[in-house]
Amino acid sequence: MAQNDSQVPVPLRNVKVNNSFWNRIGQKNKMQILPAIYEVYEKTGRIESFRHDWKEGAWYTPHVFWDSDVAKWMETAAYFLGEQADPETEEKLEHLIDLMEKNQDPSGYFNSYFQTVAPEKKWSNIDLHELYCIGHLIEAAVAYYNATGKVRFLKIMEKSVDHIYDVFVEKQSAAFKYPGHEEIELALIKLYRTGGNKKYLDLAKHFLYQRGRQHQDQENDNYRDRGIQQHLPVEKQTEAAGHAVRAGYLYSAMADVAVETKDKKLWDTVLTLWEDITERKMYVTGGVGTSFVTEAFTYPYDLPNEYGYTETCASIGLIFLAARMMRRDLDSKYGDVLERALYNTVLGCVSSDGRSFFYSNPLAVDPKLDQYLKILKKHEMSNRERIIPATSRRKDLGCMCCPGNVSRLFASIGEYIASESVHDIAIHMPIDCELKIEEGILSVLSDYPEKSNFTLQFHLHKPLNRTLYFRIPAWCQIKNVTCNGQEVPFEKHLLRGYIAFEPGIEDKTEIMIQTGMNVKLVRAHPSVKESAGKVAVQKGPFVYCLEETDNGPQLYNAYIDNKTTFEEVYDPNGLQDIPVLKCMGKAIKQSSNSLYFTEDFTYVNRKLTFIPFCARLNRGVGEMVVWVNEYRRD
Repeated sequence: MAQNDSQVPVPLRNVKVNNSFWNRIGQKNKMQILPAIYEVYEKTGRIESFRHDWKEGAWYTPHVFWDSDVAKWMETAAYFLGEQADPETEEKLEHLIDLMEKNQDPSGYFNSYFQTVAPEKKWSNIDLHELYCIGHLIEAAVAYYNATGKVRFLKIMEKSVDHIYDVFVEKQSAAFKYPGHEEIELALIKLYRTGGNKKYLDLAKHFLYQRGRQHQDQENDNYRDRGIQQHLPVEKQTEAAGHAVRAGYLYSAMADVAVETKDKKLWDTVLTLWEDITERKMYVTGGVGTSFVTEAFTYPYDLPNEYGYTETCASIGLIFLAARMMRRDLDSKYGDVLERALYNTVLGCVSSDGRSFFYSNPLAVDPKLDQYLKILKKHEMSNRERIIPATSRRKDLGCMCCPGNVSRLFASIGEYIASESVHDIAIHMPIDCELKIEEGILSVLSDYPEKSNFTLQFHLHKPLNRTLYFRIPAWCQIKNVTCNGQEVPFEKHLLRGYIAFEPGIEDKTEIMIQTGMNVKLVRAHPSVKESAGKVAVQKGPFVYCLEETDNGPQLYNAYIDNKTTFEEVYDPNGLQDIPVLKCMGKAIKQSSNSLYFTEDFTYVNRKLTFIPFCARLNRGVGEMVVWVNEYRRD
C-alpha cells in the first residue's frame, strides 16, 4: 500500500457475510441479544426517559449516561434495518426519533437527564457525560442514514452539533473545554465523512487539541487527570494512561484526525501509544485496563489474572483503534490484535443464550472468594463485582454500556472485513464473504476461524487494476498458494503478514491459499509476574481455559509440559465447529496433608479439558483459569 494512502471500509451494504460462525452470532444478536437489552431498557426506564416527562417521585430517574445506552441500541437496530425490513424494530426506532425531535431544545441541545432532572447543570461538569451521550447518538444517526437513506435523525444530530460548536468554539461558554469521557470525537469524524461538512472535523480537532493544554510540557501525575487523559496534550502523550475505554476512543479519534489532516506527528503519537498497549499492557485475550480503580491502565506488565478488570468496552475500543491502524498502515499485527480482542474478550461477554453479560473479563475466577465476601456483606453488589471477578453473567449489569457496545459491533462486523482505496484493496478478516466492489464481485470462500484454508474467486466486469492484499493471521502457517492451478511463490509476495497480488486480476480468476492452524502454547514476558512459568493454550484466534465443570477443583494445580499433544474434540452442543482440546497433564501430590512441608512431592497424571475462553462460565459457577503451570520435558 502506498505510504499515506489510507483506505476506507468497504461499505457495509456491499459486504455479505456467508461465514456460518458469524451468521450464527448475527442471528443470536438479532433474536436474543438486542431484544434482551431492550427489555432491560424498558424495565429500568431508559426508554421512558426519552419522553422527557420525568417528575420527582417517578418510578425511575434518568441517569447521566442513559442516552448513550439507548443510542447503541438505536445504532444496532439501524444496521439490522439496512440488512432486512423489520417493521417492529423500525417502529421502536422511529418512536425514539419522534421523541428526540419533539423534545430537542430549540437551541439543538438534547439530553434526557439534563433536560429533566438537572437543567441548571447543563455544560457545568466535565464528568457528567453530556458530550459522550451526544457522540453515541451521532453514531446511531449516521448508521441509520447509511442503512436506510433517511435523514431526519441525522438532521436532529446535526442541529445538536451546531449547538455544541456554538457553545464550545464560538462562545466558549461551557465550564469545561472538552469531554471528560471521550467518544464524540470519533463520532464527529463519522459525521464529517458522511456529509463532508468541515465544521465537524474542526470540532473534533478542537476537542482533541484542547485536551491537556494546561500542562504543556510538564506532565501532571494527578491520578484524576491521567484518568481522563488530560495529563498532557494529546500529541505529547507517550503511554496509555487512565480509563481504558476513554483511552481507546481517544486514540481512535486521534488516528482518524491524523489521517484526515495528514498529521504525521499525531500519527506517530498513536503508533507509540499502540505499542505501549499491545507490547506492555494487553492480556493474551485482548483485554485491556487492569485496575478497577477508574477502570484504568496501570504500569507496564501489570497484568494480574484474577483481579484483571478488562472491561468489555475497553476491548471494543482497542478493536476500533486496530481497525483504523490497519486501514492506514497495512500490517497484519493490527488484525491479529483485533481478532484477539474480538474472539476472546468480546465474544465472551455474552452468554450462550444471548441474554446475559459480563462487564469485566478476568483470566481466573475462584468462586469461593466471592461467596466469602457475600457472607461478610462488606460491600454492596455493584462495588464487590468491580473488585472481585463476577462468577456468572447477568441480564442487567446496572451500568449497561458493554452489552449495547457488543451488539452494535456484532451487527457491523462487515465493516471490519475489508477496506479499499483507488490504488488497492485489503481483506483483513479472512472469513467467508462476498464483497461488491467497483470491478464486480470478490468472493472469499473460507472456513476461518474454525479452520484456515482460503479461496478467492473473482466475478468481474473489468480487470481488478488495484493491488489486492490478503491478511494471513499470525497463527496460520502458509503451506502453498495457487492461482488458477499454478503455484505462486508466495514468499516473494509477503508484506507484513499480507500476501500481495499485483494489479491485473481478471474475471473468473481463482486463488487458493492453504495454511495450517495448530494448537500453540503461548508464554508471557517474564515481567508479567502472575504468568511467569505458565502457558496459555491457543488455536487460531481462540485462547483456551480450564473450567472446574470439566476438570474438577484446584485448577491452579494443573501442569502441562512443553511437548503436550492435544486431541481436538468437536461438541455439537457447544461451539459446534470450534473444538474442545483434551490432553494428559500433571498435578502435584504431596505425601502428607501438611500446610507446609519439606519432603519432595510427586507428579501424578491429570486429564485436562480446555474450552475456548469465550465460552467460559456458561455451565454454572466454578473455578476458571487461562494460564496453566508449565513443566519442561526437553
